[in-house]
Amino acid sequence: MPFATSQALVLAVVYGIISHFLRYNSEIASELSEVAFSPHLLQRGRLSYLAGAIGKLLDARGGIQTRHLSDHIGELLLGLSGTTPISTIAIGMQANGINAVADLVVRPSISPTALSIHHVSAGQILDLPLNEQGLVVLHIKPYVRTKLFLSAMPLTSILEAFEQDHASQGYRVDLEPFWEENPRMSVFRLRKQGAELALLNSNFLRHHFIEDRLIHCSCGQKVQKLNVATNMEWRQVHMADLIPSGPGLFSSPAVRRSPKEVENGGRVLIDARNCEPLQLAVLGILDCHSIVLAQDCVQCAFDALSKQLKRKDAAAIVLTK
Repeated sequence: MPFATSQALVLAVVYGIISHFLRYNSEIASELSEVAFSPHLLQRGRLSYLAGAIGKLLDARGGIQTRHLSDHIGELLLGLSGTTPISTIAIGMQANGINAVADLVVRPSISPTALSIHHVSAGQILDLPLNEQGLVVLHIKPYVRTKLFLSAMPLTSILEAFEQDHASQGYRVDLEPFWEENPRMSVFRLRKQGAELALLNSNFLRHHFIEDRLIHCSCGQKVQKLNVATNMEWRQVHMADLIPSGPGLFSSPAVRRSPKEVENGGRVLIDARNCEPLQLAVLGILDCHSIVLAQDCVQCAFDALSKQLKRKDAAAIVLTK
């Protein structure tokens, strides 16, 4: 096979895989979509490396691991070169008159594809800060954790909804510059009716999207109420305990930035039904070894959690519907 032909075939496969994770005006990328092609892709060995690297990103379920995906999108679509340090979380980029931002930027959500799907358009990113490489980077500095006082919360032997619907209470998650410490980095903040309640931990959020913690019903029963043994020590954690709000707390940086840690062996149930900003905030606040999101069945979420738990691990189930 002629060399040029083999190069063209590899390019077609590589761009074909990447195109599934790109959106142009909310439509999947096609052969008419614009890219900034860099000739360095045709250098000896580079295209073969990219083909192998992208193949390794694909998992058995047909999804893709998000950790290095933004690097490949930057190289194939924007003409960028180089890799993002593993400690950096890039959720947007621009170069050569084209920009790409993760779906998490456009629509903050708990969707497993929120970091892998990228929206591509012409022009520059004007409403978010960029670093020297032209990347929108999340701030990941850790903060001192605050332990949840589980001993003060009643034990429960029933896993079911226990709070009022939060959907109408004015919660939202905003992405904005981290004005307090490093305005060239971005952070997600939870607000309620405009008042800031919490700064979300970017590392916690990344782990959620890498691990895909959203559990759908596989038993067909869509169980909404599950009895568990009292000695398992499950506790209901109300949103007011996890995300304090009220006079004086809105302006307290210590309260807003402090992740809430579940002690070893703790088992907590959190009701964040029908409020996706609050669900995302819980994932960015709760420091817990194992977390699952019960999409439509408490039994399936409980079973999924039990398979990955060790006796002393902290665990949480978050109700989403």
